[in-house]
Amino acid sequence: DAGGGMDAGGMDMKATMGTAAPSLDVQELTVNESDRVAYLVLDGSGSMKGERLRMAKRAVMAFLEQIPTNAGVRVVVRPFDSEPGQPLLPLGTGFTAQTRMALMERTRGISAGGGTAMFQAVNTALDDILRLADAGRMLAPKTYLVVLSDRSEERRVGEECRSRWSPSH
Repeated sequence: DAGGGMDAGGMDMKATMGTAAPSLDVQELTVNESDRVAYLVLDGSGSMKGERLRMAKRAVMAFLEQIPTNAGVRVVVRPFDSEPGQPLLPLGTGFTAQTRMALMERTRGISAGGGTAMFQAVNTALDDILRLADAGRMLAPKTYLVVLSDRSEERRVGEECRSRWSPSH
């Protein structure tokens, strides 16, 4: 686990790498109902084939099951392989029982294949977070970015996150 908090001008970013369940405490998501976003980036590259991808999918589904539907939390799940995929639901979608089920079903359908574009996927996630915050659709003092992967590009991604979210930016 390579998790760590990064201040992003009022946003608290936490990146978690590895195929174990995300270390994000679901209790943190429900403290203040309307100001939490969980953005999960899921590696579907060829290196994740088999047990690694099954573990990552189980972690996403376990995470989704723990979030109360009335907590006002926004949840984004974006798979990637050779390139960033589309979010499983439109960005900024509220978290309800129906969206939970849709996210879980679509997560089950992710298959492994292709290269690993983790750097591009995390960059896309950061762009989404900033764009949605600028549009006022997903302003959140606490935004959690969780990467579920086998860690093949961890160092490069960590450096990019630190450079984009440093206090000087």
